[in-house]
Amino acid sequence: GTESYAAPECLEGDRATPASDRYSLAVIAYELLTGHLPYAKPPRPSVRRRLRYRSIREFNPDLPVWLDACLQRSVSLRPESRYPSLSEFLRDLGHPNPALTPTAWRPLVDRVPPENWRFIAVVSLVLNGLLIWLVWMNGVD
Repeated sequence: GTESYAAPECLEGDRATPASDRYSLAVIAYELLTGHLPYAKPPRPSVRRRLRYRSIREFNPDLPVWLDACLQRSVSLRPESRYPSLSEFLRDLGHPNPALTPTAWRPLVDRVPPENWRFIAVVSLVLNGLLIWLVWMNGVD
């Protein structure tokens, strides 16, 4: 298949599976709704860890959140995270699924991009070191 529509596992040389076909179908649905692809680059092994799903609402804010969640699950880079059957994907694609409607609260780990965690860890380490040094300098037990 075309690289932009092929499932990541197929680009790594694995055989196509029904999950791979559902991935390709979801990429087509995504493109029909937005005119774009869900990832900025094809999900090749060399760039796969850095790829982030682009929300359909980024291109069309009028599209519902549940539809975005459905497509995000369908184009997951990990086959085991995708819909287990075509019928489940098609049901959620055509009907609002309350389970796909996000709550107002999301864990911090989901809100902060992974590339920012290293910076956060370094700042935390420096601030903790500074605090320990200040306590030691003031002789507080």
